[in-house]
Amino acid sequence: MFSKIREWQVSGLSQKSFCKQSNVAYCNFHYWYKRFRDVDPAAGPGFAPLQISAIETGIFASVIFSSGHTIQLHQAVHSDYLKELLS
Repeated sequence: MFSKIREWQVSGLSQKSFCKQSNVAYCNFHYWYKRFRDVDPAAGPGFAPLQISAIETGIFASVIFSSGHTIQLHQAVHSDYLKELLS
């Protein structure tokens, strides 16, 4: 659904018009838009890229922030864990 939010942001349409054109329930759109904003309100319309490393390194994924800080994960983790870690 986040891709739909990004589509709306560049469409130039009102939320209601976009939902009607995209056949998306307006109440569902608002729920996902709130979730989208809660991820990182300062991030704007995009997200930082997630880089998946080669298996040989033992690193499952690295999150690299614009500040230069990096979080390296050695296995898959639940999104709630990341949210708690970053708050």
